[in-house]
Amino acid sequence: PFIMPELPFQTTLFDWFNFAVIPAVIVVLLYTSRVEMPLVTPSMVILAASLMSMVNARAIGVNLLTLGQEIYLFMLLVTIHNVLRDRTDVAIFAITWMLTAMVESGIVGMGLASDFAERSAGTFLNPNMTGSYLGISSLCCFHPALKGRPLIRGFCFIVVVLGMLGTKSMSGILSLTTGILFIIAAH
Repeated sequence: PFIMPELPFQTTLFDWFNFAVIPAVIVVLLYTSRVEMPLVTPSMVILAASLMSMVNARAIGVNLLTLGQEIYLFMLLVTIHNVLRDRTDVAIFAITWMLTAMVESGIVGMGLASDFAERSAGTFLNPNMTGSYLGISSLCCFHPALKGRPLIRGFCFIVVVLGMLGTKSMSGILSLTTGILFIIAAH
């Protein structure tokens, strides 16, 4: 989530690092094992919707940038999915994500402490990005790989949700609500 400073094409240093590493990791995976492509169908639906939104668009450059970002995020998902080999790897990844989200929530809280009337963006470029990140991140607390310790998981969930609410972001609330509804529907 630490994405400052903003570089050209709405990228960050993290993105430029990934641009170099992701292709290398995928090449290594292709030679050492089979590469799995998770969530292909939903990704194709998103791609189709993005392409349809470009019909009669006035800002083709912005649309192409968004399309490139969607492809990049899908490749990041494919890489992470294929690098995490077993339940222990997934648990370590989920715990790290959860702890990072708690740190981000703390940064949001510090921003609110200095000026409660403003929306805190934490380390992101705007509060909506932060809110969406924290809304989705709060769901890591429910990951099946993190069995046990419901009090710790509950505490982490509350901290991250409070940080999300501190951004005053409707998209963050929507991402949290959608995720919770999906979890309920899946069980």
